[in-house]
Amino acid sequence: MHVVAVDLGTEVIAAAVGKLRGDNLIVKGYSERYIMDPTVMERGNVRYVKGVSEIVERTVEEALHSAGISRSEVEGVGLSMTGDKFEIQEKTIEVSPGGSIRWEDIGYSIVEQLEFSSRSRPVSVDIVELKVNGAEVDPRELSSEHPEGIIGTKASEVKFRAIVSSANPTLVDNLERISNILNLKLITISVEPIAVAKSLMAEHRATDYLLIDSGGGTTDVSMIRDSSLEMCKSIKVGGRDFTLALANEFGLTYEEAESLKKKLNSPVAESELSKYGISRSQALEPIEEVAEYVRDTIVSAVKRMIRAADLHPPDRVGLFGGGILLDQAEDAIKEAVMIAYRDYLGTVPRIQVLDASRVVPHTGRRLQGPMRVVALSVLRDTVLCQAHAGARVEVEVDEMRAPEGRYSLEVSGRLEDTVKIPRKTGLKQAIISFIKEVILMEPSPLVAKLSGRAYAGTVSIKFDGLDSDKVEDVEGVRVRTLPAESADEVRRLPYEYIVVQVKEMGPILVPVDEISGEAGEEGEAEGHAGGAEEWLDDTGSSQPN
Repeated sequence: MHVVAVDLGTEVIAAAVGKLRGDNLIVKGYSERYIMDPTVMERGNVRYVKGVSEIVERTVEEALHSAGISRSEVEGVGLSMTGDKFEIQEKTIEVSPGGSIRWEDIGYSIVEQLEFSSRSRPVSVDIVELKVNGAEVDPRELSSEHPEGIIGTKASEVKFRAIVSSANPTLVDNLERISNILNLKLITISVEPIAVAKSLMAEHRATDYLLIDSGGGTTDVSMIRDSSLEMCKSIKVGGRDFTLALANEFGLTYEEAESLKKKLNSPVAESELSKYGISRSQALEPIEEVAEYVRDTIVSAVKRMIRAADLHPPDRVGLFGGGILLDQAEDAIKEAVMIAYRDYLGTVPRIQVLDASRVVPHTGRRLQGPMRVVALSVLRDTVLCQAHAGARVEVEVDEMRAPEGRYSLEVSGRLEDTVKIPRKTGLKQAIISFIKEVILMEPSPLVAKLSGRAYAGTVSIKFDGLDSDKVEDVEGVRVRTLPAESADEVRRLPYEYIVVQVKEMGPILVPVDEISGEAGEEGEAEGHAGGAEEWLDDTGSSQPN
């Protein structure tokens, strides 16, 4: 089965269609569309779900058409986000004396050790370093049937280093709604800079790199050192700032300003600008002002990264993203990096513009250029998550103990399965069930089952009964994920699980009430991209976040 990966940029929506054949990524189709309404996306954050969904739908349809496949041949979709927060967590799993952990439970054990904020939703966990019983193990082996480097079936000590990515719950809800509108199962939510960095590490064994992704609304700066992604920062500057500067300076619509920006450095610039009574020298004034602001902002961000790296940053710098397609933006970013390295280190880094075809090797339709690096990396991330096959979720509803009514299982907002528990009748049947369950200690034979497969997002068990608003404690409902042996008794309906996606082994369900802890500081330096004060619903009206 194929998958669709969507790069949700502030200026451009891109969709790539592909699949894995062995270890090879095959790209079958591709399409991209510009967002001409600046109110639907802001700084990498979905602001108007319906508006974004309409653009995504058209882009996906065009990508499927170019691939020559139907929607029925697609298993699901991967969506991207710039990310609210990136946090490195390094821990050792404590094992009691004489105790052990089965290797297939290592991923679950890791999630149990992680700390999550109560105000944000964990999206993905990328394990970048893993040691089992003192031996280094490739984290990707966690999903293997016979993991290389793990001797025996049990471990007495596990040390790991992981990047925990989380997002504003509203942003995750909006991404789930987009996948539902597309009528595709949500396979993964990819954090863009991490997806690109992991592509470089996996495909090119990049050990040290400073990566700068210049998009329409944000610029992400990531650092790879010693084959490990150490830090990511999201800065709220991008290509849209140049477009808005032209629009505001000359009273243009956003569409007119975007069109002129693309042609500003082309041979037809003068003739196109003259239609609006603007000379090229006049147009360059606001462009240069924004370029200076972008340069100063990125200088500050890169200097912070250099300090955080103890004055030993990578000497290789890679630029990519649609934002650098404007010459003035590319020059400003390059100059910013040169200034930061010169002032702090007195050195000159090697700066190169990355090409999609080199960052993510693939066959089939060839995607090239710096603008498509993210789309290909998200596609690679999506097909790898698809290969983990998801988490099989089963809900058992005891017909004799559970309240009567309609029970449903939803995954990422999609209805997976439903069952109706009828009104309990028949005294004889009730007595037999009671004798078996209480006296003979046998489970009740009358059990209705719901099942589904979860990849990303949320899993919800809902109950629609006559007195559903009064139901708090519920008996007779049990949730399990296969092949896990443990099961959770649902004590409250509706009940929700957060899907924590351990990219190296697949999704793990965590009850929403287990996500606890204090929210960390938020801001530009922490890559806060989803913390808008308000968001827009499908009507376009403003709603509190």
